[in-house]
Amino acid sequence: MAEMREETARAEESGRLKTLHEEAAHPRSNSDMEPGAGYLRRKTTEAGEMRGRTAVEAAGEEDYEADMAAKFRHRWEERWSGYFGSFEDTALIPPMRFTDEPPGPRDFACSYMHTLNVFSIKLAELHRDLAWPLHVFGIVAARDTLDHNRNIIFHRTKDNWQIIHQEDPYLELTGPIRGIVVIDPVKFEVVLKVKGSTESEDKDLSFLVVRYFSGGSESRSLVINKIRTNKLSTLELTFSHIVRSVEATISVRVIGGPWSDGFRGVFTATTSSINHMKFLLLSFRNCKFLVKSDGMILLS
Repeated sequence: MAEMREETARAEESGRLKTLHEEAAHPRSNSDMEPGAGYLRRKTTEAGEMRGRTAVEAAGEEDYEADMAAKFRHRWEERWSGYFGSFEDTALIPPMRFTDEPPGPRDFACSYMHTLNVFSIKLAELHRDLAWPLHVFGIVAARDTLDHNRNIIFHRTKDNWQIIHQEDPYLELTGPIRGIVVIDPVKFEVVLKVKGSTESEDKDLSFLVVRYFSGGSESRSLVINKIRTNKLSTLELTFSHIVRSVEATISVRVIGGPWSDGFRGVFTATTSSINHMKFLLLSFRNCKFLVKSDGMILLS
């Protein structure tokens, strides 16, 4: 019965999403519609919100998203473990593969690719008995079809949790470790927990998988919001689909000289196709940031 409800919900959702994507693919402008990129963003946000609402409403169960995440892992292990190792393994392909050595003659398939840039992951709402602030640990990773392994976006161990306040409910992202390539579908895997006084008091904050299907029809870059709800929280994922792009790796390094007392700084990056959105690479006050032995600053 649950599978029949799920199939019915997906069929209804597919029809509504098709309409939204068709409208988003042909931007219009009138008194009640925003032109261009703004309209694309609004329609894509509506599609993401619809997916979340439909899933929860159709399932009629306590935690539909967690159930789907568990099934995702089971199917991944059945299909890909023989080729790509453990479900927990990180991406096999490193960044900057051709920085010092250009592609050889066998790499004839090198070309521009559509990629995803992750701007933020926000704890939009808390449910049941959860209250701010939260001590959060766990992992958020993207999986694309290049190697199907975890491309780490956020990772905190239980001993290195992040404290999250209602006034600033965002995860401190440290990834991805390489470009996320859009070859449908791209999956975002979320496994977040709230640290309790003892291990038995730890709670599952968010356990879900967010899928992104481009359909291969995007002709311009756009910003996308995906909203998903578990029984304890609502998560908002904001990322961009960048068309015909190449991977860029950014680093900040101290090459000499002392820092002044009370020095503050913010490092951001933008892409030309979505220049109104900024990537926060580093924000610090009073020189509070991590510097490795070679002078490289840990970005987050």
